[in-house]
Formats: sequence, C-alpha cells, structure tokens
Amino acid sequence: MTLFYIFFIFFSFSVEATKKNGTPKESKELSIKKFKFISLVNGTEFRQLFNDDQQYVVALFCHLTIQECIPLIKTLNKVGEKYRQIKFVVVDRDSIYDLVFDYSIEEFPTILFHRAHLRDRTFDEDEFDSLEEFIQRGIQPVVHIINEEDLPLLERQKKITYLVLFTSNSTSKHLINEYNDIADVFQQYSELGFFLVDKTSSSLLKNKTEQLIYYNNKAYDNTSEIIEYPYLDSNKTKVINNEFGLIEWVSAMGIPLFYDGSKQLIELLFEIPKKYPIVWYFDKNITEQIKSYYVSLSREYRGELVFIHTDDKETMEFYHQNHTKTITILHKNGRTSYPLNQTQFDVLELTLQQFLANELQPDIKSSNHSKQGEIPFLTGEEWNKGLDPTKDYFIILIDNSILSKNFVNREFTVVYKRIAPILEKNTLEMYLFNIETDDAPVDIVFDDIPTYLFYKMNENTQQNPTEQEFKQFPDQNSLIKYIQYHSSVAFQPLPPIDKSKWQQYIEDDEEEQVRRLKAEELKSQRLDNIKEAKNLQLKELKENPFKNEEFVIALNQLRKYTEDPEIAKFFQTTDWSGLFGIDIDSLEGLVSLTKNEDALRLLLSKEKKIKSKTHKKDQIKKEL
Repeated sequence: MTLFYIFFIFFSFSVEATKKNGTPKESKELSIKKFKFISLVNGTEFRQLFNDDQQYVVALFCHLTIQECIPLIKTLNKVGEKYRQIKFVVVDRDSIYDLVFDYSIEEFPTILFHRAHLRDRTFDEDEFDSLEEFIQRGIQPVVHIINEEDLPLLERQKKITYLVLFTSNSTSKHLINEYNDIADVFQQYSELGFFLVDKTSSSLLKNKTEQLIYYNNKAYDNTSEIIEYPYLDSNKTKVINNEFGLIEWVSAMGIPLFYDGSKQLIELLFEIPKKYPIVWYFDKNITEQIKSYYVSLSREYRGELVFIHTDDKETMEFYHQNHTKTITILHKNGRTSYPLNQTQFDVLELTLQQFLANELQPDIKSSNHSKQGEIPFLTGEEWNKGLDPTKDYFIILIDNSILSKNFVNREFTVVYKRIAPILEKNTLEMYLFNIETDDAPVDIVFDDIPTYLFYKMNENTQQNPTEQEFKQFPDQNSLIKYIQYHSSVAFQPLPPIDKSKWQQYIEDDEEEQVRRLKAEELKSQRLDNIKEAKNLQLKELKENPFKNEEFVIALNQLRKYTEDPEIAKFFQTTDWSGLFGIDIDSLEGLVSLTKNEDALRLLLSKEKKIKSKTHKKDQIKKEL
C-alpha cells in the first residue's frame, strides 16, 4: 500500500507534466487500435459504461504509459475474443487521477470487472490462476434455479449448507435482486449454496408471497438444521430483532459456525451488510470437546456474535493477547478489543451476556501527547474520558500512511495556521487523531481515512458528529467552508503560495520499511501456501477426480448451466456411466461414488496395516 501512495504522488505530477508537454492523444489511440476486442476510453466514457446496470465491462487501469501494459492488453484482447458479451476497455491515463478514489483503485495496474447489476470485482492474482478464470467466475450464476423435484437430491447431500428462496408470481423483482447480491458476496468467500425455486406450489409457500429456508446437513457436527425466515433456530423460538431484514438474516445464517480465522472469512465479515462482534479464541490444538462447545455457542448466539478460532501469533498480538487458550471479544466497529482472562465455559457465557449488555470495559489504546507540525493530537484516553461540554470540536481521523501525512502537511496544516492565532478566543478545538496509536470511543463509526468529525456542544450535551460533506481528500477552501458552516470562526487571508518552497513528500521512515517488508514476507508465504494446496488438490484429482464429491457436483452444475455449445456437445456425447460408473445427469450418481470411496478407503487401510506389519518384522530382524 505504501508503494502505491508513493507511486500515486509521482503519478499525479507526471500527469500534469504530460499535459503541459502536450503529448498527442492520437499516439495512444494508435497503440490500442491494432487490438480488435479492446478499446481506449476517457473518464466520461468510462462512467457511462459503468452506469449501465445491464453492461458487463472489464476495465484496465494502466501505468504511466499504455506501452507498459501491452502484455496485459494482449491477454485482455485474447479473452475478449471469447467473451463477446463483455466490453473490454483501457482507461485513458489522463483520466485515472479523477477515478481512483471513486472506484477504490489502490495500485497499478488494476483490472476492474463491472458485472451488470452485481457488485464490481477487482482481479487478484493471488486468488485466481488466470485472468480468464477470474472472468469465468464473474459471469457464472450465483443463484441456481431448480425445480421442486430437485429438493430431495439436495437434502441427501451431507456436510453442506445452503439456502433456498421459494418464490411465486407475486415475489418482487427487488427481493430477488437483493438475494442475488448477497449470494454474490458469499460465493466469493464461502461454500454456502444459493438456490431459487420459481413458481413454488402453495403447499410449500404456506400462503406466503415467498419463503426463505436455511439447510445445514451436518456441516459442522452431527446436527442437521432446517430454519425458516424469520427465525434463528430450528425450534422457532428465537426470532430476529427489528434491525434485521431478509438480507441481514441471510448474512446471519450464512456465516460458518466457529470457523478458522482465514483471509476469506475475515473479508466476508467486512462485506456482509450487518457487522457483528467477533469472539476470537486463540489455541494451537483444539479438542473435539472445545470445538463442539463453541459450535453450540455459535448456534445459540446466531445473529448476535461470530465465533472464530486461530493460532496465528500476529493476530493474537493485534488483539492484545500474548499466549494461547485465551479469548478476545472484538466490537462490531472492528477495532475496540475486550481481552478476557478466563476460558472456562461457565464464566465465558456470563461474560458474553455482560458484553451484550454493554457492561464490559474495553482495553483502550492511548498514546502520549504529540503533534504533527503545529497541530495537536487527541489521545485515546482523553477522548474516551469525554470532551469538554463547553467547546466545539473538529477532529480528523488519520493513520500512519504516507497519504495521510501528506494530506495533513499540504492542506490541513495551512488551514490550522490561518485559524490558530484566534483559537483561544473561540470555543472551537481542532485535533488530529491517529487510529493506529489510539482507540476512539466505541460508538465512533468510520470506514474511510481520513474521516472528518465536527462536534457541536449544545447546553453541555454532546451531539452526534456531522460527517464530511466533501470528498475524502478535500482542498483548503473546502475545509474552511465546512468549518465556517458549523462555527463562527474567522480565518486570516490566505498568503501567496510559493510551490517551489514546498517541502518534499515524506518518504518511508524506518517503521514503515519494516512494516512493508513484513507485509511482503507474509504475502510470499501466503502465495506458497496457496500454490502447495492447489498442487495437492491437482494431484488428488489426477489420481482419481471422481473421488472428490465437490468435483462431481461442479461437473454436474457445469453440464446443467453451460451456455458453451462445445461443452454441451462434449457432455452429450460422452458415456459417463460406462467410463466411470456414475450418472452425470443426476446427483444420485454420488451414492455409488460414496460406495466406491468406502471400498477404496478399506483397501488403503489394509495396505497400510500390511506395510506396518512388514516394517515391524524387518525391525525385529535388524535388532536380532
């Protein structure tokens, strides 16, 4: 991320220099024209493409010059030839500066996939073997339409969880679109299945316009569950509260019970519409008894808490723990921690009740007093104790990133200098707040950095802060107008600005370099783990792909829903039953598959026993 900030600063100046030098746009277009299935667009054309909810667009945000991205452009052009329903574009480099914040472009090059009415996706080479696989996954249906007759086949599958939306002619299109949206999120980060039964019979709908049901067939333990909306349990005793709608209910039911703290699960918790407090359990070796206990807790507190276990040392330290078999509750704001000292089952449940009743005291991280330039920092301890009820406050939340530091130095410092001489005559206090060194109060909600909060005190009562009414990185005039709108503070005239005397952009300090090296090391390790897992999976599939239930199910889904005529012909002309002994036209083929698996396991077990006995005999002979 730091590299991106440095590059972005350099890039913005390069754009200005290019405009002054007058690089002809025609030369850029000529380099793209030779590619038949990809085109160059400017910012206005790009926004028009992305405003169309029926359009599929793959957009490349390139480096300083188009030539540097030619290999990527060639790949996109080749893929574009196969997927004519998708429009492939390269964004004009002069337009990137105006688009990066609107579309959360964090590095270059970036490939963004706009998928009609579904949410945009960004290509991550860590998660996909190729760009084509990324696009294939992006256009696959996220909700599978089935008939009522298919339900018994689904119910026979073990160790799976899935949702079924039963619809009628009266079901609103908006509801179905929302169901597709949440299915799209879960498809990226979990194995939860989403199905839809169209024009359901009245016996299943039970006089309702639509019905949503969650099925868990022993995915986590020996418990099977069938839960109907709006309940949170199969006994129909626990009902969702007023904060829940149908989509929030899907989120609550779809989160895995007591899962490992993997990257995918954490990203899922950030993407779903309702945020949950997380109970982190840190332990290297979890017994079946402990696992079973936490799974039952996850069911009991479904819709209120999420339970995750991990043995990752860095995660433990981040949540203020230094040894295993400990628990930390993380507030739904994603930053306030409640480290617990006990792990006993009976005490834990009492503690969870205290947390939900807001009776636990968080562990507040607070730094010493400091300044950036002349601007004072508010500490975590000061803010949590409470602000002075006789004053107004303007607080900017920042982090340690280069972008935050440069913004403060370039914009906010100048604003502060123009108002500082008369601050003592006013009731306005202005502060910076570093979210990496200090903890803000629990009820402060923010997603972006910087975040701007204005507190107006009225009759010694702290009002809710008004959030910024401008872009994430406003200029000086916007900041001044915002402050003047909420207070009576006067500003001194702006002195002439000599840009030649601006200080250089802040480069990486030692702490930033260490953090970046650690991030690169972790990324390398993660890539090695992904590669090792894929190689192992590939080896198993090569030995006997039909041992793998997921592979057979995926094959069956591909046969059902493929729109490629060549793939369809391949399925029609292949004698699956004769070749492999399974019926690809039905999931019932998995029954015979399971029997074959059991026989294979038995054979392998016998071979291991024979080898073990032979090894022991050889050992005895050697000793004699």
